[in-house]
Amino acid sequence: MRLAMNKKVLFALLFSMLSHGCNLVSHQYASRAAQFYFQKNYTDAASEFRMAIRYEPNNPMLRYGLGLSYANQGKFDMAEEIFDELLEIAPHYSNKVIRGYRMVVDAYRDEHSQIAFRVLKKIILLDPTLDGSSNRFTLGFGYFLEGDYSQAAEYLDRALAHAPDHPDSHDARYLLALCYKFLEQPDRAFDQFLLVYPQKLSSDYQDHYSFQFGETAYAYAETCFVAQKYETALTAVSTLLHQNRSVALIEKAYFLQGSALQRLNRNQEAVASYQRIIDSNPFQRGQSVFQAKKEIKKILSNSSGTTAGDPADKPLPQNGLRF
Repeated sequence: MRLAMNKKVLFALLFSMLSHGCNLVSHQYASRAAQFYFQKNYTDAASEFRMAIRYEPNNPMLRYGLGLSYANQGKFDMAEEIFDELLEIAPHYSNKVIRGYRMVVDAYRDEHSQIAFRVLKKIILLDPTLDGSSNRFTLGFGYFLEGDYSQAAEYLDRALAHAPDHPDSHDARYLLALCYKFLEQPDRAFDQFLLVYPQKLSSDYQDHYSFQFGETAYAYAETCFVAQKYETALTAVSTLLHQNRSVALIEKAYFLQGSALQRLNRNQEAVASYQRIIDSNPFQRGQSVFQAKKEIKKILSNSSGTTAGDPADKPLPQNGLRF
């Protein structure tokens, strides 16, 4: 990405430096810097701007030129630092600072990186009206990675409301579903998951989305379970078991399957699910095996009746999905 400075901006920069009363030595460096910048020689432009700043450390236009020079070299961390300094010495230059910050954000936006998120938060603090659709997606992803699911849900919901067909909308719906899941709002989480993949977990989902299929399927199944949509949870678990080989995830899936079957009073099938956990562990040890044996014992002890007990008495698998 390049933000070229046209002739009008170049002359404005020189005029601004002169009108600020810069000394002769600083002016000479600044003039060369502006010429290098106009020629797209950003390395030498940055060098000349740095020399000019040595003679005039409080000239805001010099720092602005240096920040742009760094950004156009791809040195976005250094550019961000210079724009921060510019804001400190000249708060009234906030519009130019925002312009510089946006170069940094745009460079990292597609990666949904924490750098883009961090700098974007600075932009929003300077001008809250700049939280447009693309920025909301970036903020939502960033807050999610920080673990602030409430803020993430707010931004993702607003982003999807204004741009439902945005390129990031699929990943955003998935993250929004997880936000609601972690915020213990299972019905809202379930609704979002249905928008991500209606009716079934299709096989092409694995190629389309950037998140691991198995973890996504388990999150969906667990959300269905908490929302007491047990048949849907079983369908999701079945798909997961057919398409995933992660031992830890498979154990959790079988436990979730057994729990859902118990809720539906299909106790014999539930025992079979729990038994698969035990059989898959050659040493018959570990928390998952202990939990499976405990549930089987509970079912067999109640074999004279058909009730599955209070759903609250049957825990979800331990170490549930959290990422």
